[in-house]
Amino acid sequence: MAIVPIVSTLVGGCGKPTSQPMRLASDTIDLGGYQWKHRIVLVLAESDEGPEYRDFMGAWSRAQEGVKDRDLVVFQILNKGTSMGPSGPLTPRQVDGLRERFATAGEPLKIVLIGKDGEVKLRSGSTSIAQIFELIDTMPMRRAEMLEREATKNPPPPGPRRRPSRNQISYPFIRKKVRS
Repeated sequence: MAIVPIVSTLVGGCGKPTSQPMRLASDTIDLGGYQWKHRIVLVLAESDEGPEYRDFMGAWSRAQEGVKDRDLVVFQILNKGTSMGPSGPLTPRQVDGLRERFATAGEPLKIVLIGKDGEVKLRSGSTSIAQIFELIDTMPMRRAEMLEREATKNPPPPGPRRRPSRNQISYPFIRKKVRS
């Protein structure tokens, strides 16, 4: 008895030929996995030796409190050198996929900010961490997060006690006569 693999049914459908080659999960990065949880900063550069890249990444490492507070993750996409994501090194195919989506043409550094809703909020050749933080802090979702965090840090003081209405009062000491 021969064992016949049924991978095509599970992965590609029921025998329909496709014009595109099947890509493995490790070939692409699903940025949708970060949606509603994190904001994404893509740092696209020629290499990790450029002064613009070094300045930006240095500022990034010094601003970790603000980075964590704003739920930011960074992808470092390099033409030369090891590209990194939040989970570790990226494959060349993953880097190519991100470069295709967020194309950079001849700029030594490009910063792309993607909001929690998955939309691109900023594409810039030169920006600072402070400018990114300012932009994020103007977004409605971020404002709601700040209000929520403030409310949990400083709950409102208890107000004057209201007297309950008659319907809310129970009188355990009053017993009703029960007919037998």
